[in-house]
Amino acid sequence: MQLYASDGRRFIPSQLYIDLMIMIKNAFFCVAKTKVDDPDGKFWIILLGTDRLEKNFGFVRTITGTDANADVYQLATRVLAVVQIALILTEHPEWDKGSRRLHLPALAVADAAEGHKIDHLNPTSWIGDVSVRPVSLLTCWNRGRDLAEEALRE
Repeated sequence: MQLYASDGRRFIPSQLYIDLMIMIKNAFFCVAKTKVDDPDGKFWIILLGTDRLEKNFGFVRTITGTDANADVYQLATRVLAVVQIALILTEHPEWDKGSRRLHLPALAVADAAEGHKIDHLNPTSWIGDVSVRPVSLLTCWNRGRDLAEEALRE
């Protein structure tokens, strides 16, 4: 926020800044909803990402081979096919070979050189407390605001 406040669009485009703010708001709302629905539940913030959407978009783009672009009718047909593919892979996860480019080494053995490659995390690779009971959203919000105000004063 500080960099955007001082440098504006020279730091990041406005749309990306807005997306970041919406993402933060979404994380707060999702944690609050989880605390209400299941106070003893767990919440993985990494699942708010777009990995599944990216994978499905890849299916849409490659489902017909060389014809990667689509009009509205073709897109609707391809999305329907992607939904069917997702349902089949849910029933038979062993058929899903995954992506050869989305590989996450075990976090315990990942060294600093591998750290820059880690982009696609999943709950089994996550280490840490993900329970929502001890989370105080008001404290998190106030602490974040304090840090932002401090950065703006500097």
